[in-house]
Amino acid sequence: MILHSRMALRDAKATGTAPDESGILEDCYQAVRLRPEDPAPWVLILSLMRMQQRPLQQVRTIWQEIVARDPWHREAHLEMLGYLSPTEQGSHMAALDFIDSRLSQMPAGAASSGLRLTAEVQRYQRNVRRGGLNEIIASSHWNTQDVASTLDKAQNYWLQPGFLRYAAAVADLNVLTFALVASRRFTEAAAAFRAVRGLVTPWPWHIQRNPVEAFASWQTRCWR
Repeated sequence: MILHSRMALRDAKATGTAPDESGILEDCYQAVRLRPEDPAPWVLILSLMRMQQRPLQQVRTIWQEIVARDPWHREAHLEMLGYLSPTEQGSHMAALDFIDSRLSQMPAGAASSGLRLTAEVQRYQRNVRRGGLNEIIASSHWNTQDVASTLDKAQNYWLQPGFLRYAAAVADLNVLTFALVASRRFTEAAAAFRAVRGLVTPWPWHIQRNPVEAFASWQTRCWR
């Protein structure tokens, strides 16, 4: 039921059509009844609400159901980050407030450890896509004190053997590697490429070309 709902949401996003809300909710709530301890169906409901641009009060109700079951659920944090972003229902400040509130309690190496760095990469890419002056400004994005500190911390800790133990660690290592490349920190990026071991995630590498080609091109440059 969870897989069926996930596929329905994915297809709706890919085609730009309205999702089958009643079918997805029926599957998700049946999954809740069968496995009440599992956050997965609640995360899908959150994704559906985000897609439908539901009010924050409704979204927060579902969010509370998720964190009561898994306080550091990676996908749920990324869904909330997207919902609160300036391109959706929030703003840059709303997204920062959410990140700060979560990081103030987050244990080291939690599955949502990449939240802040993901937000910075998203912000950088938004400026690049806008082109013109925004793209020029984007090049200095990584030089601001807060952003540079975020990148320093990730680079210092995430590359330690065994530090990131959660299932999607390779995805966050791709985010770190991209950020190091974008900030022109090629020496550190070379170490990050080694940690990734050639496992490429579509995002964030897709911004300029085929993700695998972009990854390979920058890896070659950093390893020279």
